[in-house]
Amino acid sequence: MTKLCDLAPSDTVCSVEWSRRGTYLSVGTNSGKLQIWDVAKLKLLRTLEGHRARVGTQVCTPGDGGAWACGGGAGWYQSVAGGL
Repeated sequence: MTKLCDLAPSDTVCSVEWSRRGTYLSVGTNSGKLQIWDVAKLKLLRTLEGHRARVGTQVCTPGDGGAWACGGGAGWYQSVAGGL
């Protein structure tokens, strides 16, 4: 087992989702952030912000091209295509 990330003491993980190919892992937090990780490299690729509440559920779109994150009673699509 390998530790992937640390969060602030007041933050917690609320959801996780593997990309379809298993290349990336997204972590939704209580503070409303969605982190996209390259699991082979143990590297944080991007942090998506903009949710006003926790990211409680999420699903990655086919092809590792984006992530759907839901939080605070609203669904938001945040594209990560071309930026990973």
